[in-house]
Order: sequence, then structure tokens, then C-alpha cells
Amino acid sequence: MTETPREVAVGPARDLLPPGTRSMMLIEPVCVTHDGFLIEVATHKPNPALKRELDHFLHALIASDDSPVKSSSDVLVITTCQESKAELLQWDDEAAREKDRLLNTFARFASDLAAKLKALGYWADYADPASGLLANSPGQVIWPEVQAMERLRGFQKTKAGPCHIILHPKWGSRVYPATMFTNAPDEVVRRVLQL
Repeated sequence: MTETPREVAVGPARDLLPPGTRSMMLIEPVCVTHDGFLIEVATHKPNPALKRELDHFLHALIASDDSPVKSSSDVLVITTCQESKAELLQWDDEAAREKDRLLNTFARFASDLAAKLKALGYWADYADPASGLLANSPGQVIWPEVQAMERLRGFQKTKAGPCHIILHPKWGSRVYPATMFTNAPDEVVRRVLQL
């Protein structure tokens, strides 16, 4: 049974986000296990403000003659978070190893989920956390991970040197966010994730 989409903001920024920046959360945050690691997953139908960002981000894909995606309105955004064992704000060997581990875990999860969705006839891809670009689709635009998590999940952000980072309601700054995209319906994503 498919839940009725509703407008939600999750986390400590619940009261800070104006209604125009909230999105339709279809699957509220839930942890799934992949290769022995927990990954927090939620799906979102973008609101008009984020849809404009998605139009820009997916422009090359949508403009392609043989594109399986005709409009960003058809795209679900799948946000993921992993808890880090190290403080990722540090610039040391431990943080570098942890970032590599989290990147590899997300890439395996995203590749596996995308392959399952593609086997069902849908398009799916992810923003490579190292570059911000789509991993397997055309595009030259960087996905704004921090701003997207702020808008979609209601996370607060803070400044860390020259960069902004998100603050997870449970893990604080010890969080590794990453995002996927698909034109599969929410109920298909739910079934593939075995929720």
C-alpha cells in the first residue's frame, strides 16, 4: 500500500524552514543494511524551488534525444546518510580513510539500487560525492548536496572553514550525505529496498 505523500521537514530545522522550501517526503528516513553497513534512506518528490535546481542539474540528460527522463517532475530524489566513525571536518589520515570507506559504501549501494531499478525498466543514477556530477549520465552541473539536504531533510547547516556542512539530528557533523535520482515510482523504490 502506498502512503499518501505529505509535506514534512525532519530534524532540528523543522521550524526553521519556510513552507516553500519543504518537499514531499514519500519514504520517511529509514535505515537499510547494505554490505553490512547501515544507510539511512528517504525519498522525496521535489517542490517547485528544488525542481528548478533539478531542471538545471538534469538539463543535459533531459535534453538528450534518447533520454529516459523527459522532465525533472518525473524524478524522485533519494537522499542517503551514513554515520561516520570519524569527525569528517578534520584533515587527517583517519578522516580521509573514513571518507573513502563511506564513499565506497555509498557507491556500491547506489550502483546496486540503480541496477535493480534499471532491470525493471527505469532510469536511476547518483551524484558522485567526489565530484557532484551524475555518475553515469550526461551532465556538467554539480549537485548542491548541502543545500538539497537542508531543503529536503530539514537539516541545519554550519560553516566549516570555507565549506558548509549539514548537521544530522542524531550524528551531528559525523554524517556522510549522498543523493540518488530515479524516474521509478515511489512504490517501486520501496519494493526494491524491501520496505
